[in-house]
Amino acid sequence: MSGGILQLTLRNDTHKYSPSKGTITGLVPGRPVWVRMWYPWDSFSDTGSVALTSRAPDEDSAWSWTAADGNGIFTVSGGNGYAQISQADAGGKPHLEYLRFGDTDVSIASTVYRRNTTKKGGLLFRFVDTSNYAYMRIAHVDNSNATFEVRKCVAGAHSQVAISGSTPWPVDTARLVVVHLHGSNVRVMLQANEVLETTLDDAAVNGGTKHGLYQDTGLEATNPYRWLDFGGYRSLFYGRLSKIIPL
Repeated sequence: MSGGILQLTLRNDTHKYSPSKGTITGLVPGRPVWVRMWYPWDSFSDTGSVALTSRAPDEDSAWSWTAADGNGIFTVSGGNGYAQISQADAGGKPHLEYLRFGDTDVSIASTVYRRNTTKKGGLLFRFVDTSNYAYMRIAHVDNSNATFEVRKCVAGAHSQVAISGSTPWPVDTARLVVVHLHGSNVRVMLQANEVLETTLDDAAVNGGTKHGLYQDTGLEATNPYRWLDFGGYRSLFYGRLSKIIPL
């Protein structure tokens, strides 16, 4: 197998990478480089409070947010750059909102702001309908630690597939959470560390191609989870920086 070579040109219109700015010091030979293509990507950048279903993602506007069974109720919060649940659910159902990826095997990611709350937040994946889907949710252990659960809802019945051990993550801090889906394999990452790997093979959800945001039923009015961004990506290149050539 031949190794890949990546040539990447950085836009420097603002001179961010110029030596006089100082930020060029972060780009040095030997540093790991990971290039990903995001599709779609939403950083929830609206200037006012607006429902996700009323806006297009910031990147790839061909995609659109859908609230499952009208019960998503995720909104972008007044120009603060995050999405959260804004009102109580109808009929005691979990909050589910998704983008239609068209793929069952994807890597989805979100920068999640963890809270100390009984309402667990996480990521929705392989959604088929409101009675059949899978999801990952974050469970509070204490103010310094959390666990990660992979769960499924089949014919309306929820069950746990797997749960991680206690993982360091202080409340009121944001971390990148990634779920990799490939066949029956599900891997959950916190930042660059794998925290849970499991097998999910159920005909009721295997063919689901919709992925997005999840939160337990109800409303945490004063202490809700926040999603600072959300998207799916393909990994294009991983290696080490060889050299930097100014243009």
